[in-house]
Amino acid sequence: MTKTAIAVSQLTLLEQVLAYEHPSLVQRLQKKLSLSQPEAVQLFEDTKRFLFLYDSTKEPLPPPTVVDKGWHNFILYTKEYSEFCQKFFGRFIHHCPNDSLAKNSSGHTVRQTIDRARAIFGNLSSNWTRGVNKNGDCTPVGCQPKDCVPGDCDAND
Repeated sequence: MTKTAIAVSQLTLLEQVLAYEHPSLVQRLQKKLSLSQPEAVQLFEDTKRFLFLYDSTKEPLPPPTVVDKGWHNFILYTKEYSEFCQKFFGRFIHHCPNDSLAKNSSGHTVRQTIDRARAIFGNLSSNWTRGVNKNGDCTPVGCQPKDCVPGDCDAND
């Protein structure tokens, strides 16, 4: 898939964001989410990609379920998370929970987030799609009757 053109300054920023390391967070992801070291590193990479995407769109985007778990764990390192946001985005990126994990107040769906991520980054790891149903509008843990029809939120989707 062809990547959407992004400015050279944004590409440089993305490279800098992805180069940021946080070994303690990676260890936490391994322990708390029962991930291997490579899986934990990949989840942190995807979390950084999501935060870059979130900042570059200048509008709230709902994170995919697995990426959201990475974000939650990163936020727990409040000092490092705050410094990361300030350094790379010039602002603190707040995590605002919603009643539904699938849509946020701007009406964006997780599927739209995934589509935007593919346009910018190309191929994505399974962290972006695991737990997202075929319509991309809900997740097994966040499925609510108003968002889904029976069978939409099957954990095997």
